Parts: sequence; C-alpha cells; structure tokens
Amino acid sequence: MKFVPPAVILILGFCFFSCADIGQSQFQTLEYAEWSKSDTLSFEFSITDTLSRYDILIHIRNNKDYDFSNIFLVSTLDFPESDRTIVDTLEYEMTDVEGNWLGQSQGTVVENILFFREGVVFPEKGKYEMSFNHLMRRKGFVGGLSALKGITDVGVEIKPENNQ
Repeated sequence: MKFVPPAVILILGFCFFSCADIGQSQFQTLEYAEWSKSDTLSFEFSITDTLSRYDILIHIRNNKDYDFSNIFLVSTLDFPESDRTIVDTLEYEMTDVEGNWLGQSQGTVVENILFFREGVVFPEKGKYEMSFNHLMRRKGFVGGLSALKGITDVGVEIKPENNQ
C-alpha cells in the first residue's frame, strides 16, 4: 500500500465537494410574526449541476398565534436563462385532525418542513428565483387576510435527492 500525502487527499476532497451542489437553504424572518398579503417572500439560489436530482422543501415556522390547521401558498419559480416561469397553488396541512401540530416544536415555535418537489432536475445552470405569497382567508369570507398572524419564518431548502 502506497503512502498518499495528506495534501493530495485534501485537494481531491475539495474538488469533489466543490464540483457538486451540496444543498442550499435560506430563511426570511417575518417582523412581528405577521405575513402581509402584499409581501412576496423571494429566495435566490444557484444551480451548477444540471444532471443531478434535487428535493425542494419549504420551511414554515409558526407560533401559537397561528389560527389555522393548514396554509395555502402561491409559489413562483423563475428560471435563469429563459423567460420560463412555473406558478403553483399549494395547500399544506399544519395540524392533525385533533389539532396537534405536525411539525417539530422548539419552545413556542413549530417548524413544518413541507415537500414542494422531489427528484427535480434543473435544466439550466444559473440563478433561480423562488417566491411565495400566502392565500389565506377566513372561512365564509371572500377577501384574503391582509396579515397572516403567527408565521415567524419562511424558508426554502434545495438539497440533493435522498440526502437526509
């Protein structure tokens, strides 16, 4: 067995990890734990690997002031090199049928990690922009809530598929 200098191992390891997208996450904290209907939360991330598959997760953190068992969102994904945009309307359950939070509690805050897309292959290299607005309203009312109380943070995580 031949001796391999530690510097060579370090350089090879650096090349391996710098050549692959190893995951990205970003969060935005909402002032006063309120998400205004007019506030679009935007996240930008760079993709350099157009062959690998990725999972896209949405993180929603809420406190006890959140009055709903679910959340409705509209998401927009803008591609870097084209005029291509994907818009989705999403609904996620935040509690079980008995009203217990589904996410992980940390003190007075609950974090829900919601799968947006699994096994995505990004077709273009460059900066993608993903944005969200809430579409919440009270039952029986047509107009949406001007401010959604109890949401403390919203985040997006892009990670290689099956990477726990």
